[in-house]
Formats: sequence, structure tokens, C-alpha cells
Amino acid sequence: MTATFTWDLPMDSTAAVIARQHVRDVASTTSDVIDAELVASELVTNAWAHGRGTGAITITITVAGDVMRLEVCSDSDGSPHQVASSDESPDGRGLLLLDKLASDWGHVRRGARLCVWADVQCL
Repeated sequence: MTATFTWDLPMDSTAAVIARQHVRDVASTTSDVIDAELVASELVTNAWAHGRGTGAITITITVAGDVMRLEVCSDSDGSPHQVASSDESPDGRGLLLLDKLASDWGHVRRGARLCVWADVQCL
């Protein structure tokens, strides 16, 4: 069985807190929540920090079997870029976190919106 939930979040610093609450509401067990909350926080924070500041941030959570897919979309001209762990740049570190917590992740452009998704294993 697959269940999908979508919410619009404000394009401001409260978006990550709201996203984490939505993950908690959707997750079936406490163990599902920990990694998924961190991933949602990272995706939403990146959307806010690197987006154009127009429109809402949209989060879609799809639970299918033992995988929770988190997809975050916002107006953005950029694309995700990851830095090497030895790089001194403060940008790109969150994507290293995605590599550790998500079984897979990627991005897709939908017109002016950049959508970044991550799959988190549910126990």
C-alpha cells in the first residue's frame, strides 16, 4: 500500500520545524522518524537557503512498503552540489548527510522549481 501526503510550507526559517512535524505525523514508528526528520530538515533548509524566496516550499512524503520518500520543491535556479569532506566550504555538507541517511537521493527540475528527493528506509 502506498500513501502520499503533500504540504506547502512557508519560505522562511519555520519551514524545517513544520516539515519535521509532518514527518512525525506520517511515520508509523519512532525508528522511522529519526533519519527521516533529519533528511526532511536538510532538504527544506536547503530549499529555503538556496531558493529564490518566491512561492512556497512544497514537501511530499510518500510511504511505500519499507521506504519513505521525501521530496522538497521550491523555486530555484540552482542545483544541488556536494563538496568533498575535506573541502573548507560551508556549503554542500548537508548532501554528505543525505548520502549517509538516505538509501538513494536525487533531483529533478519541474519548470522553475527544483525538486530534491531522498528515500529513507523504514523499519
